[in-house]
Amino acid sequence: MKNKRIQESGFTILEVVISILILGFVFTAVLNLMTTGDKINGRRLNLSNATMLASSQIEQIRRQEESLTILEDTTYEETINSSTYKVQRTRIKSDNAIINDSALYYHEYSVNVLSKNDVPYIQLRLLQGISGKQ
Repeated sequence: MKNKRIQESGFTILEVVISILILGFVFTAVLNLMTTGDKINGRRLNLSNATMLASSQIEQIRRQEESLTILEDTTYEETINSSTYKVQRTRIKSDNAIINDSALYYHEYSVNVLSKNDVPYIQLRLLQGISGKQ
């Protein structure tokens, strides 16, 4: 009798299991990339909004430059695109100086934009001053 080998085409169970494992690893990696991309985009959006809020406070301080009006400390909440930010403007005590017979009057402000749970997105300091003869 002759032994005849029957050739069968198809995949073994081991090949199927290995291919499913590889596909699972690839799918997990792609899902991880998408999640990380969403987080980075969210941070970028929050930073952009925080910068806009801080800039508006800086502009408000600059508008007062001519009159050297002292702006009061303020804290308020602003909601942009369903995200809430806390904006703090604080006047830092400063002394006036005399340089070359000119008085230098200045006010220093700190502007902080925080998330709901007080995590700072951006912190700026601005020195506002004007000089004039005594």
